[in-house]
Amino acid sequence: MAINALVNSIGNSDFDKKLRILPDLLTEQNRIDPPSDDFVLCRDRNGKPTAIFGSNIWDFNPYRTSATRLTKFSFSTVKGVNDQHTKQMIDDIKWLMFCIIYKSGSGQIGRITATTLYNYFRELINISKVATQLSYNRFTGEPLQFRDFFCKEVYISTLYARAKKKQDSLSVKMLNSVFKRLHGIGKDKLGFSVRLHIEKRERGEDNQHPIIPASIYLHYINHLTDELDRLTKGMTNITNFLSEFSSSTYGLSKQAQKSYGIRTKNFNITMSQAIDNYQLNDVFGDVKYKRNLTVRLREVQFTLKNIIHLYTGMRDQEILRLPYDCLYDYTVKEEEKDDDGKVVVPTEMIKLVSTTTKYTGYQKEDSWYAPKEVVKAINLLRKIALGMCKMKNLEPKECPLFLNVALKRKDGNPRSVTAFSNVHKKTDSPSLKWYTGAVITKHDMEILQASEPDRDFYNEKESSGEIRFKVGGIWPLTSHQFRRSLAFYASNSGFVSIPTLKRQYKHLTKEITKYYARNYQNVESIFGHYDPKTGKWKLPEGHVIFDCQAAVPVEKVNNLIDDIIGSDSVLFGKSGSYISRQSERIFNGEVQIEEFRESTLKKVYNGEIAYNETLLGGCTNSEGCDCRILGEFTDCLGSECAVIKKDKVERQIREITESMKCYKPTDGEYQVLEVELNSLLKFKKYRMNTKEASNE
Repeated sequence: MAINALVNSIGNSDFDKKLRILPDLLTEQNRIDPPSDDFVLCRDRNGKPTAIFGSNIWDFNPYRTSATRLTKFSFSTVKGVNDQHTKQMIDDIKWLMFCIIYKSGSGQIGRITATTLYNYFRELINISKVATQLSYNRFTGEPLQFRDFFCKEVYISTLYARAKKKQDSLSVKMLNSVFKRLHGIGKDKLGFSVRLHIEKRERGEDNQHPIIPASIYLHYINHLTDELDRLTKGMTNITNFLSEFSSSTYGLSKQAQKSYGIRTKNFNITMSQAIDNYQLNDVFGDVKYKRNLTVRLREVQFTLKNIIHLYTGMRDQEILRLPYDCLYDYTVKEEEKDDDGKVVVPTEMIKLVSTTTKYTGYQKEDSWYAPKEVVKAINLLRKIALGMCKMKNLEPKECPLFLNVALKRKDGNPRSVTAFSNVHKKTDSPSLKWYTGAVITKHDMEILQASEPDRDFYNEKESSGEIRFKVGGIWPLTSHQFRRSLAFYASNSGFVSIPTLKRQYKHLTKEITKYYARNYQNVESIFGHYDPKTGKWKLPEGHVIFDCQAAVPVEKVNNLIDDIIGSDSVLFGKSGSYISRQSERIFNGEVQIEEFRESTLKKVYNGEIAYNETLLGGCTNSEGCDCRILGEFTDCLGSECAVIKKDKVERQIREITESMKCYKPTDGEYQVLEVELNSLLKFKKYRMNTKEASNE
């Protein structure tokens, strides 16, 4: 979460409640001495301090929005050459962290998150390790001062040299961020000068998630949707089945029950019998033991989680922090009745999936459009969670949707969220065929490389050293790839016409285009949240809606450049002639393709230009043409915004000629087609042939 939200929300309602969980305020920004040891940096919902300046453990989890817990800041990990050196470095790290929170325009009054704050802390700890190592060098004499690593070029260079060699857990990216952040605070607030040292990172250190190639994307759509149907039918009785495990002997083998001293006549049913009794064989038929059942349940949750990613574009943590009750109906349009009370316009309702972010004592909801596949996946997840709640005697409404499915009666946190870090590595599981079946082909690699020409996908490696993308290998799926791909493909009208695409996905892309469009009248009130300070509805900055909206102009530019400028054919029409001239400038080296792409993208964003495919080529009118909407394509022949391709004109001539054979010359349809044909033939003879002759 943005820590600044804590202070900025004081003016909201429930002031006293919020005040209890606010951190202490810094009244003098220019003080360069540390606060008192009892200064509170974080409180939980009950007002109990969890991070106190003088303590060696800082816990910022109360201000974290993620479903997974953040590691506590432990200053005890700092080890100097002696006690005095250790204390000096701890004091310096605490002071720097305090300044980042309160003085950088980010922590308390900006947009820094608890996770980012921890990343800064971890990098400062790594720097302290280097300081200790170098202090043992016999040429350095006295222990090195921690602050020297921010002021003296020789030590700064040492840090970056080690980071480039992947030593001491340092990273060039985080070092750049730390130096930029501290330099921005300034000497007057920090107490000493920090050199601004920014080094260029190696290509690939921070590569963005690629868009999934179309064939693999289709594989996920088809197989995940089929798997959803299979799981829905095969897990009807999952809730009652899981509730039975409140008995510690339920599902144990006879041998295991015997080892616990249970007599034969008192044996509980075995796992196979239990699965059969609840008609769960289609999903759990090969499960023999409790540990296997837990693994399979995680695989099911993993599959359902990816279905939500696929159809909503939600981020990983946005999904993991979904509560048990996360679905609700939203009325887009109220019903309308005539004077007799008859409904002439029915109510239009949509399903929304909502996550609740805990800020300063009030609920802040972000919402996403939920198609029926997401509703089915969530309802099945609710069945699993409800069964676990009955087993553990928990209240469902107080639990997350992805409740941990460990079948232990006692665990540290019964309401914890399932961890999915290694689930996909079990490649022989029948429940993960949708994942293991996504095999990369040569064509996929070619498309992948073409999508980012400057990135070497063929030699890109995982942290383990394995090649990440290779022909014959399983596609290395990440949840964020679904987000980028949804935005890209949902905005690409050409993609949704692919015959093998699931029908419901075609419908989804239309719905997304409708509800996530910039000009959709209710977009802020449906998917945003109310800001009591401004009195307005506001969309969350990271919502997938912006990815979808941004993908539209990018796709227009890609079509314009790749389909038009990348074509060998001569272009006709007034806009076509202009584009041909720009193409010649690019090929002659007068202008770089990157410059043309950037300038064209700006024009698309500003509404100055657009590009939509037509029967004869394309249209650059950003407001849309009547001829394109009404299908009167021959009007494009003399239009200012027309981009006309020879092959498309010739195709229309052939198709119209064939269609005319179906009618008599006296038929009205024949006469209309004849007018269109004559217009095309005249254009070809007097405009196309003349232009081609002049180019020869």
